[in-house]
Amino acid sequence: MGNSQSIDERMDHATKTGTFTLTNFGIKEIPEELFQIDGIKNLNFAQNKLSNLSDELLSFKSLKQLNLQENRFKSLQNSVLFNIVSLEKLDLSNNQLSYLPSEICHLKSLKSLYLNHNNLLTIPDEIVECQRLIHLQLNNNQIHTLPIHLYTLKLLEYLDVSNNQLDGIPSDYYQMQKLKVLKLSNNNIMTFPVEILTKSQICNIDLEGNPFDEIQLALLDGYDMYCKRRKGRMDQFKRS
Repeated sequence: MGNSQSIDERMDHATKTGTFTLTNFGIKEIPEELFQIDGIKNLNFAQNKLSNLSDELLSFKSLKQLNLQENRFKSLQNSVLFNIVSLEKLDLSNNQLSYLPSEICHLKSLKSLYLNHNNLLTIPDEIVECQRLIHLQLNNNQIHTLPIHLYTLKLLEYLDVSNNQLDGIPSDYYQMQKLKVLKLSNNNIMTFPVEILTKSQICNIDLEGNPFDEIQLALLDGYDMYCKRRKGRMDQFKRS
């Protein structure tokens, strides 16, 4: 939806489809008229100047997707965001967040979470209560350690923590039996758990730009098992 459309035209489209898009418009707050529309499921406010959210967002009882990438969020403390329990996809990438509140645990319907390209130093342990997570992007932050119990996210398939300050990965992560992609490039990884090679279902590991790279990975027991999974995955994509 191009920027040539007026806000009124976008409102009309949202009434019919449940999707409202207002990107790169320079807005600092969500248009009040929007809260008069019932049945909103998808909101896209990417590339604006938002720094906080109105409590009126709670009127959207069926909201599934919220895109807030490339705005001006510095803090989510006491944010209404964590009360929108219907959310399945949340994109907060390319903001200025340095802290993720533990209230993230309230978003128990969340399947995809994008926090990449912020200034995060840590991830709260409470994120493991988002048990429906499938896709988690934490790349391009300043994260030094990951929650040990992240392995309890049994549905997680994709984890990107590249371009951070990690020096290792907990060995228990092999227990994420749905995990297929683990992106670790450009960290400070010094060692790698053999269990992830021998006991997991991961078929795509990216260690480029670490002290411990794929050359060293190839020397570990279980590397041949990992290569077999990777080849199987590639063959599957070729067939499809």
